[in-house]
Amino acid sequence: MKRWFFWMSVMLLLLIPICNHQDLEIADRALVHAVGIDHSDKGVTVTLQIFKSDGSGGETAIDPGKPNILVISNTAETIEQAIAECENQLGEVLFLGHNRLIVLGPGVPLEQPQRLLTYFIGTRETYLGVKTVLAKSSAKELLNVPLVMGAVSAENFAEVIDMYFENGSAPICDMLQFLGASENGDRTAVLPVVTVKESSDGKNKEDKEKPQGQSSEEEPETVQPLIKTDSSAVIKDGKIVGELSAQEIIYLNWLTDKLNSTSLSVEKDGVRIGVKVKNRSALIKIDKQNGRLVYTADIQAEVLGSSGLLGDDQVKQLRQQIKDGCVHLINKAYGEFDADILGAIQLIKFYCPSVYLEYGGDAEKLKEMLDFNISVSVKK
Repeated sequence: MKRWFFWMSVMLLLLIPICNHQDLEIADRALVHAVGIDHSDKGVTVTLQIFKSDGSGGETAIDPGKPNILVISNTAETIEQAIAECENQLGEVLFLGHNRLIVLGPGVPLEQPQRLLTYFIGTRETYLGVKTVLAKSSAKELLNVPLVMGAVSAENFAEVIDMYFENGSAPICDMLQFLGASENGDRTAVLPVVTVKESSDGKNKEDKEKPQGQSSEEEPETVQPLIKTDSSAVIKDGKIVGELSAQEIIYLNWLTDKLNSTSLSVEKDGVRIGVKVKNRSALIKIDKQNGRLVYTADIQAEVLGSSGLLGDDQVKQLRQQIKDGCVHLINKAYGEFDADILGAIQLIKFYCPSVYLEYGGDAEKLKEMLDFNISVSVKK
């Protein structure tokens, strides 16, 4: 009797996962590569980019001719309901483990980001480092851009954002960073704003110059949509309080020690020349001095490549340019926007816990006590 009961228990345990979506084979599920969320009068519109295994090139990892994607949208009162409707139409359970991108459209409420993204936070499949960006027009429009550089548009999209970050002109924008920044300090986060532009591929340019009546077998010139991010939005308490240009974001990355390298320009013999500069380190700390809290950033930069072309005057120009850019950014963020984009409140909590506790973590009062001390050294 005991043996029978044991084997019955084992069989039940084996059967239970069959009814669980989480344990379906990945091959039997729809692979989501990107999610778009737009505000709607009826609630929310969710747009999904899904890998289409039966599309062109579906049997290969990469089809350079055509992205293997299907885009589907649905509108409902909540994100959960909209996604459920997408599953109904697809006839498949979604798999979010491959998701590389979340795009938030204009008008999406950002006051409670954890509630907004509850669906994604609550599943064990979600990669918390998924890129999170804002759309200038709509998330649905961005996810319908047919990028043709690889197999899946979302992967190309994420690579573009990564390249902007590598060049210093976009902030870190993963979901975990966004959620943390939105809940701590004075609740300030910075996200890149993505737009669509059109670019000619230049095909058949010579044909346009041929005499009338002369034909060509080449394909006509086509216009390809591209994505770009020229600015980033500063979000405080769920409201967009302003935007920072790509150039200003470079100095944000300097001041938070997130910059890898970037390109600047200096004048030599009356001519502006480009210079590649690497961030060796940015030593950042906050301490209490004469009753004030001083945010100190000691930036150490190094010229890459053409260092032999630069004299002491050009090095001085670079040093001053970096310092002036940092000061300008600080004045704009903490003066015009009243936004703690550097995460200074969290640093005060770490370096000066007694002061933080004395003011009860009041972000506005702590910001009033802040001074900034920026020093820059450049090595060639």
